[in-house]
Amino acid sequence: MSTRIFAWIGITIFFYYIFYSIFVGVINPIPTKGDSWDYHIPISKMILSGEIISPQHPIITQWYYPGSSEAINSFFLLLHIPLTLSNILAVIVLFLICWKLGGVFKLNYYESIFFATTIVTLNGIVRWYNSVSIDVWLVNFFLLGIILLERPKSSLKYFFILGITLGMIIGTKYTGFYYMAILTIFYGKRILSLISVQKLLVFLVPFIIFGVSWYFRNYFFFHNPFYPLYFFGLPYTINFDMQVWNIFPHYPKDTLDAFFGEYKIWLLSIPLVIVQLLRGFIHTKKKTLKFFTDHKIEVIILLLFIIFTLSPTDTKRWIMVSSIRYSYASFILAILSVFLYSKKSKKIQWLFLISITSMIMVTSFNYYPKLVLLYGAGALFCCYIFENYKKSLQKLFS
Repeated sequence: MSTRIFAWIGITIFFYYIFYSIFVGVINPIPTKGDSWDYHIPISKMILSGEIISPQHPIITQWYYPGSSEAINSFFLLLHIPLTLSNILAVIVLFLICWKLGGVFKLNYYESIFFATTIVTLNGIVRWYNSVSIDVWLVNFFLLGIILLERPKSSLKYFFILGITLGMIIGTKYTGFYYMAILTIFYGKRILSLISVQKLLVFLVPFIIFGVSWYFRNYFFFHNPFYPLYFFGLPYTINFDMQVWNIFPHYPKDTLDAFFGEYKIWLLSIPLVIVQLLRGFIHTKKKTLKFFTDHKIEVIILLLFIIFTLSPTDTKRWIMVSSIRYSYASFILAILSVFLYSKKSKKIQWLFLISITSMIMVTSFNYYPKLVLLYGAGALFCCYIFENYKKSLQKLFS
């Protein structure tokens, strides 16, 4: 079966998930209880009311978390669009970014489409389609940062977009500082070679507005830029005792069940990346910094996974499953690495068959038989657009 056919099968499955989730989000427009109502929605409301600079009566201190991605949800509130559709927008953007990411790392047009559909149909992504959260947005900005840094330009427009992107990374979640550090280590030298005073100013303005401003606010009010989290003994209210790394040794079966439930066969992508990295290290004669440069993506994946193990979790199974969303960045890049290795070894079509199997393993949807006609027509329309406007789409994302 050709790569093109696999790509259209992936698009069809993805369209089914998206259309179904839009339908569910419209008929059930009230988000479920949990983090959405605890702080994501309140932060979005405070942005609209102008209270975000100094929340007057916070019920919980999580209202002082960074809120740049909650600002996106504010538009949904302003336009009276059901918030249950906000994450669907994030997933569609994730598809486009992964499609572009595949092209940046030399997957061809149809391989990139299939890689993107593989990511957005992961159970760990599909689970959050109708939620109000910011984890998909965080990984969107991180992956967009990699795309921009892999193809640096010297224009002012480039540095302005880079400032927005990196600002949104640290302005979406405190974890973004780890991601920012990784990008700086592996790409900082390349960007510094292009910098000038004018470009630096164009970069810093959006970077400070979308990112650093949240930390200024918290330092001004609480003398802790990462408030309410613990940070070197500064005033705090939250300190996570249970993290992935110290839960796994005591509950290995439950943790692995959670991973398999969210990633299915792609659970093996991280071990495969580690094996590739070890093989590269063994066969490299000079163990220098060049090794880390040559295996940059694998090293980034490993660092991201280590960061994930520091993420908060709990012994309750549903929280273990929920915590898997903190691993998006590491697994998306790990799956990309497997795609690249499979292409190099000319076994990518076998990988496509495995991926199709993973895509169709989400079976918890309610059945609405009349929607089948719309699914089919919509999927055919998407395939027509991708096929007949191939050159225009490639130009758009070039």
